[in-house]
Amino acid sequence: MLGDAFRGPCGPRGGSRFASPHRIHELRFMREVAKVEAHDSEVLCLEYSKPETGAALLASASRDRLIHVLNVAKNYKLEQTLDDHSSAITSVKFAGNGDVQLISCGADKSIYFRNAQKLPDGFNFVRTHHVAEKTTLYDMDIDITQKYVAVACQDRNVRVYSTASGKLRCCYKGSHGDDGSLLKLDTSPPPVRYWDQSQFDTGTSLFPQCRNCDYQQEADNSCIYVNKITHEVDELTQIIADVSQDPTLPRTEDHPCQK
Repeated sequence: MLGDAFRGPCGPRGGSRFASPHRIHELRFMREVAKVEAHDSEVLCLEYSKPETGAALLASASRDRLIHVLNVAKNYKLEQTLDDHSSAITSVKFAGNGDVQLISCGADKSIYFRNAQKLPDGFNFVRTHHVAEKTTLYDMDIDITQKYVAVACQDRNVRVYSTASGKLRCCYKGSHGDDGSLLKLDTSPPPVRYWDQSQFDTGTSLFPQCRNCDYQQEADNSCIYVNKITHEVDELTQIIADVSQDPTLPRTEDHPCQK
């Protein structure tokens, strides 16, 4: 979100015959203010530049391996198209305080660091570092100091890199189990949160975590139950009556009193 703008990609998901447009709406009346034909495949991530960078940019990444950088101040004019990745791009982030940096990762197991050059008519991003890992990279987040980027990896590890040098600073396990992959993470304090999908398409492991300390414990199961109180007393009464009078239900008189 940038100012009062809400970004939302929508469009056909399959095939290069279709374009996936970005539709940008203002929040007050949800009026569409711009529509940009950006990619030939489904859009996987969108990211607005932070106000502290001094720029108003929107980066979009897709399964078509491309990153489009759009200038918000110029009615989402295309500034640059980046084609460093060789596979689908899973995350793209802006970083920097005063300067502008663009970092991306993808299914090609690569992380690219780029610095923006300010030109008279816009911006030009130049690649400064390239990191090649041995595992697929699913998500990234920039810490509050803008000095580090945390990456969620398929091997259930969280790797932290310097945004300035691209060098690995630390690596730690993001899951207590040995199954699944880390799909999302959030470095917003406090504390760092992550989401672990134990079986990629069939189940999720939940890790409730204390907001005030590092204590966490894996939940017994991955189900979340939501209980609602209904005030439709007449309807509930009718349901009970129907069940008690249903002749197809088994009946027995052998019910010992619990008291």
